[in-house]
Amino acid sequence: MKKIILHPFLFVIYPILFLTAHNNLEVLTYALKPMIFVLLITFSLFFLVNHFLKNNYKTGIILTLLIIIFYQRGCKLTGNTLILYLITIILFLFALIYIVFRTKKDLRDITSVLNLISILILCFVIFSLVKNKIYYLDINSYNYKPVQMQKNKSKTKLPDIYYIIPDEYADYNVLKNEFNYKNDEFYEFLNKKGFFIAKKCHSNYPVTDHSIPSSLNMDYLENFVSKKDLNNYDYRYFYYMLDSKVSRFLKAKGYKYVLIENSWQIARNKNDSLLTKSPDILIKCPRLDYFTVELIRKTLLRFTLTDFILKKIREENLCAFSEIQKTIKLESPKFVFVHIITPHPPYVFDRYGNFRGSYNLLNKNKAVSRAAYRDQLIYVSKLLENTINTLLADKKSEKIIIIQSDHGPKSLCPNFKYDNFIAIYDKSNTGNFFYDTMTPVNIFRIIFNKYFHTNYKTLK
Repeated sequence: MKKIILHPFLFVIYPILFLTAHNNLEVLTYALKPMIFVLLITFSLFFLVNHFLKNNYKTGIILTLLIIIFYQRGCKLTGNTLILYLITIILFLFALIYIVFRTKKDLRDITSVLNLISILILCFVIFSLVKNKIYYLDINSYNYKPVQMQKNKSKTKLPDIYYIIPDEYADYNVLKNEFNYKNDEFYEFLNKKGFFIAKKCHSNYPVTDHSIPSSLNMDYLENFVSKKDLNNYDYRYFYYMLDSKVSRFLKAKGYKYVLIENSWQIARNKNDSLLTKSPDILIKCPRLDYFTVELIRKTLLRFTLTDFILKKIREENLCAFSEIQKTIKLESPKFVFVHIITPHPPYVFDRYGNFRGSYNLLNKNKAVSRAAYRDQLIYVSKLLENTINTLLADKKSEKIIIIQSDHGPKSLCPNFKYDNFIAIYDKSNTGNFFYDTMTPVNIFRIIFNKYFHTNYKTLK
């Protein structure tokens, strides 16, 4: 143990394995590339530094100290405080490196201690990996049951249905009272196009993972999710969203289920086969590997790669809007579902659509964050307007367009986390089917009752 230098190579992969274990990833595939990369860098640095020092023990200790510097996060520190924190840590560790470099003592005992510590923490993280793997075996075994087509006895042409979820889009009153912004221009646009806007709506849940599965299954979670899963924050919610009662009902009626994928969904997916089996058409946008992003955020690289990450998120959001418009070329009837991760932070658009730099991630000032959210929402509204214009310009099929946020702006206004936005376009909306206090769980109940003569009751 005293002669073997293990600790720098174990310490450098520990944060990657830790992140893997605590994100409940199905396999180590996500972690393999970064692990191989950091190990190659560490081996290269070991031979390079040792070439000058001619001392394996000093080289190993110096590399371990450098690794500690590299994985400094300082997550809740900003501005001058963050800079002072980093300078202090770096100076302290470089002082230790200098002492190690100059010392003439035998470092084999210290090497043994560091080896033992690195092996122990690696054993703990491997134990967590195994435990999570066993826990998620049940989730990974989700079996998709093919939908049986029903004969459409009615000769009525079925409308295309678009379900568009702009994440964390706030309602009019919250924007007015909390963000000092009147969303009149967008509301006037929607009214002119014939949209119904629910003036007193609210979401059923304040969390995306709960809100979207409940709306797509037209019910409260406790009515179709087991008590065990309700009590445990579980990735199974993703499956209830992907293979939902709404999508299965519409597929049985002859609809093509079109899913426009996003990074949030990929980060939660534990069963790749379901992505290929449930949607009839899966549209992919350029997306981020969220595992790599989270890993970068835990290192000093976050200061140099933040803008790159934000530009990728911006690109993904723009792609989603573009792909919605392209779906008009697909065969009807179709059900198009897209969850767009904006105006939810990070803030990548200003009000004119220009790229907003990384300063907004480091600046935790409440007023600045609220202004960034407001500006991003303004531009998202413009993107929604363009999308709606394109969809309605296509006269080949009738359309139902549902624009509904999953919850309110909870990241900035926790007291208004249920205050979401709902607007629905249905050209044949006669008889006042929709109402001001409606919630997401009732949207498809109302639509199915109207178009398919079902007898779903309105949930309270």
